[in-house]
Amino acid sequence: MEYQYKIKTVTLSNGLKALTIDLPESMGAVADFLISDISSELDGFRINELIDSVLDGMCEYEEARGNACRIEINKEYTRVVNYLFEQLEDEEDVEYSIKTTELRKLVQEWAMEIEKFRKQVN
Repeated sequence: MEYQYKIKTVTLSNGLKALTIDLPESMGAVADFLISDISSELDGFRINELIDSVLDGMCEYEEARGNACRIEINKEYTRVVNYLFEQLEDEEDVEYSIKTTELRKLVQEWAMEIEKFRKQVN
């Protein structure tokens, strides 16, 4: 993995636990995408199916929208855009281009951690 990251459980002010990911600050859109739009192993599988269709050459381009983000998948790089903040002029880090293979790994890891987290909480 080219990017340093840490997936961890945090306790919110109301006492509830949540899963979060620490990524470099410039990758805020990627963190937003994972946290907001990949909420189950099935979500991760669905996104990685789209990524695989591009990586395998079945499609040149795929796009998906979630609760907060849009991903524009190309073979080499995927653009992740937090469309909730896209129109704000002073908002930085609303988009990030990440190697498609690296995004695939992050999605897979995040989805697996979501399932582990659910089993621990329930």
